[in-house]
Amino acid sequence: MNKKIKLAVSASTAGIAAVGAAGAVLLGALPSNAATTHNVAASNATGLKPSSLSFVNARWFCEEGNWFGGKDCHIGAVVPKGWNVTSLNHSDAQFTPKKGAYFLRVAEGPYNLSTKQAVAAKQKALRGTKNLKVQGVATARSGGIVYSTIVYTYTDSAKHTRWVATRYQDRSGTGKSAGIEITVGGTVADKAGLTTVLARATTSAYQAG
Repeated sequence: MNKKIKLAVSASTAGIAAVGAAGAVLLGALPSNAATTHNVAASNATGLKPSSLSFVNARWFCEEGNWFGGKDCHIGAVVPKGWNVTSLNHSDAQFTPKKGAYFLRVAEGPYNLSTKQAVAAKQKALRGTKNLKVQGVATARSGGIVYSTIVYTYTDSAKHTRWVATRYQDRSGTGKSAGIEITVGGTVADKAGLTTVLARATTSAYQAG
């Protein structure tokens, strides 16, 4: 298995509106990875702006040598251009900027749960999180994708307020299996940009095979 993440330049930019306003208001039981809390002060000062973003196609969990002499990649999504990639395991990847306290994570979701059940399980797992405030829980549809989203804030170990949105989606259009989990997180000031990142990942994330 070749687990290297491949990036292909896309002509897309951040000018596309957020799908479903991030569910009308996304791995792990707890809110945010500690590695995402760097350079908080800089992010607080300006926030992530949608106009600053451009995007590329990312593919990972690739197998060498298909029938056509190329590579079969099982997972992919449109992600912000220039963000660093960390492979969390064979299926999950996290994308972070060189500067800023925000991130995008695309992961396998709990297939045995519906999208609504996955959000409910996430909310239950968040109990006890410091200063947890759930901003909204919603289920929506975009074309053939059904997704359920929980948006919340909490206080991290450095006493900064973090804004997070976790989305579980089912590309079959039924909402019965939360096959993909997408999470974006940062400071409250990053909300507008992260909403755009979430929307782009929602319409493009896929799993094959």
